[in-house]
Amino acid sequence: MYKICLITFLLFCQFANGQKTVAFKFVPQENRIYSSENMYSIKSVVNVARSTELSAELYEQGIFSPVTIEGISAWKSSTETKNRVNDSIAYIARYFDYSASQTINGETSEVDNPHYDSYVYGFYDTQDFQNIIKVDSIVNKKLSIQEKEALKNQIRQQDIIYQKSPIKVGDFFEKSSTMTSAAIGIGAIEFNIKSKYKLNSINNGIAYFDITVSLELSNSEDSIEISPTSSGHGKLEFDIENQFTRRKITCYHIVAKTTKDGLRFSTTILTKSSELTSLINNFK
Repeated sequence: MYKICLITFLLFCQFANGQKTVAFKFVPQENRIYSSENMYSIKSVVNVARSTELSAELYEQGIFSPVTIEGISAWKSSTETKNRVNDSIAYIARYFDYSASQTINGETSEVDNPHYDSYVYGFYDTQDFQNIIKVDSIVNKKLSIQEKEALKNQIRQQDIIYQKSPIKVGDFFEKSSTMTSAAIGIGAIEFNIKSKYKLNSINNGIAYFDITVSLELSNSEDSIEISPTSSGHGKLEFDIENQFTRRKITCYHIVAKTTKDGLRFSTTILTKSSELTSLINNFK
């Protein structure tokens, strides 16, 4: 009797442990609608070394050091999938309800983005999960050919997270990517990003991940340096049954410095992005 109970217990443990793993990859569903709400905010504080010449130049532009720039944008997207044909699932994506503003030293202005109110036609290649999003065409009369190509590349390069092997609670995997930010006096800064996704728990069919991010400069620009305290963190929720990320929040804290034309610029950049996605049945 004891032996039977022990075997039963061991089998139960194996079963329970088997339920505590997740295969992390986005698998699009047929005839569904992925509805997303997105938000991005950034705050940049720029300090410049005191200089009579610089102070006069900034004063003429109505800018005083330190310069504080804050921006916030929000938008919605809706992606409708069609029937599977061989290894492809066609989709139509729409970007809408875009709003954005920018505040420089307390003065706020609205920001327009012509990419929105765009319709994107393409398909998901289910044989290539690392580059699953394919774009055929974009419909938006406000966009030039060059702007449409730029938007296509932006969509193709979405941060699709793909892990080949299932992982269990406590395990992690890493993903490399790039990010570009900009700051007064420094210009565009490109970073190599390494994100570590640790599976924290699984509850009611949702996998909960903690994200930690390290970054370094991707170019060899000697005049730019970033503080070793620059980093990022976030949270991610993955729907195991429907195989899509339903919530992702990431935050970055970056401190960069440079010397340009004899002037010293120091910039602190704080960003936060969030994406909330729900899956809706499409019974057309």
